[in-house]
Amino acid sequence: MKNKYFPTRKDIAFSQIFLLVISIVAFTWAIGSEVGVVSGEIIIPKDVTINKVYQDSKILQEKFPNIQTLRDFLYANYEGKIGCTLGEDICVTEDYRFSESFFDVALKIQQKKGAPLTAPKPAPKKGAYQLTCSDGYKVSDNGRNCLKIIETKDPVNGACEEGFIPNSDKTKCVKLEAPPQGAGPAGEEPQLKPGDSGFCDLKDDAGKLINAKDVTCASALGILGESALFAAGIYGVVTLFGPIFGLDDEQTKAISEAGALGVLVGNSVSGFGAKYQWGWASTEYGGVSGATYAGLLAAGAYFLANYRDEDSKKVQFSCVPWQAGLGGDNCEVCNQGFLPCSEYQCKSLGQSCELVNPGTTDEKCVWVNRNDVTSPIIEAWIGGLLNADYRYNPDAAILPPDRGVKVEYLKSTLGDNCIPAFTPLRIGISSNEPAKCKIDGLRKNDFETMDVLMSGGLLQYNHTFSLSLPGSDNLNSAGIEVQNDGNYDLFVRCEDANGNANEGTFVFKYCVDKGPDVTPPLIVATSIPNNAPVAYNQTSLNLEVYVNEPSECKWSHNNREYDSMEVQMSCDTFIRDNNAQGLYTCRTTLEGIKDRFVNKFFFRCKDKPQAQENERNVNQESFEYKVIGTQALVIDYALPNDTIRDSTSVVKVTFETKTSAGFDEGKAECFFSDTGDDDDFTTRFLESNSHLHKQELFLPSGSYVYYIRCIDLGGNRDDETITFSVESDDQAPIVVRAYHEEQYLKLITNEEAKCVYDVVDCSYPFDSGIPITEIDGTNHFTDWNINKNLYIKCQDAYGNQPLPNQCSIIVKSSDF
Repeated sequence: MKNKYFPTRKDIAFSQIFLLVISIVAFTWAIGSEVGVVSGEIIIPKDVTINKVYQDSKILQEKFPNIQTLRDFLYANYEGKIGCTLGEDICVTEDYRFSESFFDVALKIQQKKGAPLTAPKPAPKKGAYQLTCSDGYKVSDNGRNCLKIIETKDPVNGACEEGFIPNSDKTKCVKLEAPPQGAGPAGEEPQLKPGDSGFCDLKDDAGKLINAKDVTCASALGILGESALFAAGIYGVVTLFGPIFGLDDEQTKAISEAGALGVLVGNSVSGFGAKYQWGWASTEYGGVSGATYAGLLAAGAYFLANYRDEDSKKVQFSCVPWQAGLGGDNCEVCNQGFLPCSEYQCKSLGQSCELVNPGTTDEKCVWVNRNDVTSPIIEAWIGGLLNADYRYNPDAAILPPDRGVKVEYLKSTLGDNCIPAFTPLRIGISSNEPAKCKIDGLRKNDFETMDVLMSGGLLQYNHTFSLSLPGSDNLNSAGIEVQNDGNYDLFVRCEDANGNANEGTFVFKYCVDKGPDVTPPLIVATSIPNNAPVAYNQTSLNLEVYVNEPSECKWSHNNREYDSMEVQMSCDTFIRDNNAQGLYTCRTTLEGIKDRFVNKFFFRCKDKPQAQENERNVNQESFEYKVIGTQALVIDYALPNDTIRDSTSVVKVTFETKTSAGFDEGKAECFFSDTGDDDDFTTRFLESNSHLHKQELFLPSGSYVYYIRCIDLGGNRDDETITFSVESDDQAPIVVRAYHEEQYLKLITNEEAKCVYDVVDCSYPFDSGIPITEIDGTNHFTDWNINKNLYIKCQDAYGNQPLPNQCSIIVKSSDF
């Protein structure tokens, strides 16, 4: 049963991908843009040479001789004259730092009356640590010193008098104590007080100590603490919004943890890179910093290692017999071969092909009913009903070309002839000719588009179909709207062997009981049959229990009430979760199985999992399930283990095996293999499923090793190996010596044999010859008669003897 109101996995796939991308972008942005710890590397490239404007400027050359690079220009120590006053618009911003017009700006600043030449003040990174000063001190305009406030005045007409500057909120005018003489543009020793933020000490290429405004001296604990704070934020956001975007628990968990780890690693690498001057951490590779790459790598590795995408789909399929094509266009092909056509060959060429005149010299495969253009006539089949509690009632309300009946339940408690909820319903149809039929819950336009084959798609006169449906009470408790007031239709069409299908459908109408469900669940079947054996030493068993309605089930070793049973089973609890048989599955693992013992387990179930507790029905009696513990299976013997001889080119070899113990005193199935590989035990003994197992093989001469495996119903197994040789003897015995001793003629053969003679010639049957006495199989003697020739034939144990007109030896008296 499908429900259109429930989203599928396909429906949420794009939202999952979208949220994953957004999460990665979010923490990438966080560690790349919002990190408060930045690199300690001075960002002015040392190899940028002064441009032509400076070279042509006599004022700059006189004021600043021997300047070769922008870095030299910005950080040269000229008695503190390079500085920027807070609020002045002549400060060179970072926008000019790398521009070709930098020295034009510098020149204009120098030429402006009373304006000192200024170095550009680096704009602090977003979130960077700032120098703070304790009471009585103010951050210098260049952001690199704490200068002491020596006097404070109120502004006059919104402006500060000469020698004073506005404070940070421009409510006061303050006079600051200048930095020490010769301290340079940044001041090498910031006037820090307890509680102020500090700066990391860095050295330029000349080894001179400088203080960079963008760099923090944060402690390792502080770096980790800030990183953990960002990571917790990412974790919280993904955990909160993941389910909203359709992520399941596993996906939300993996993405939130990976994102948090990525931020933690990226933020920490950036912080420690700034503290310990790891250049690679701040260096950008393709526009992304090394610290960001570290975070992404950590997040990706964690996600791949911990996320397992599990998906499930319910797929219904049917295994139906293969059938020949419709009609009989190819029937005559069967008559064109060299060998006569068989019934199987004939019917395989078309569903309307039949073999006529069987058993005569005029057997033919022909297309019967070639001119049949009439579709089958369908009627309701009373024999298809489940029992006498059901009946068909003609339904005149069905509009042509459809026809049909109502299916009524005679024992309905409400008097409406509706079928009780989750009670099996079986219907049947009959047709006037063999046909294959389909059934569907929707009226389709033709036979081909209908869904379900009846009777496996076989051509038959009668077909049945069984189902079980929930009632209104069950659907309402599951939050599903009842359609058509609980009335349902099933539509049937049939098609004959010539492809003629019904234009109209045969309709079965029925209703499901609208009253409350007051019956407890029913356990209909189990995946492993009751009273089944299990293997020796197996202490647990995975089992599925099939219930007629959605339920919650438990089991116990003892027969007790539902609430006091110990083990809760995993059940399909929604109406839509039924299988192809209309049943609902509960899964569990039975524990505590004993060998050589009948183990009992008791099951009880409670229906309507989504309903209020007082509306649910529970089993008052347990379903008893037994598991038989067994003992090990034993192969008593396996033959042959010697040499097998015969006179044929391939020799018959008989395998024989006897089993005992195990389940049912050793009753088992035995298999053999010539490799011993587990996947190769596919050939079953011809005589098996017993205690004695036999199989005949025909093998050429050679040495052989075969592997025998026997398995009983409980899964107990025993293996054995047999080794034997095959010899083929197709030669008649040879008389290697004949001599006269005393009054006897003595013969010696090259193998054990029986010998006979005749006194006429060699053309006598072996059985009519006169026997010669045999002593030990190879030594033979008979009375000697010098007046007669003896025509002797010898035959070995395999029946090898000379040709009918030949002898093994002819003994003449003249020869002795």
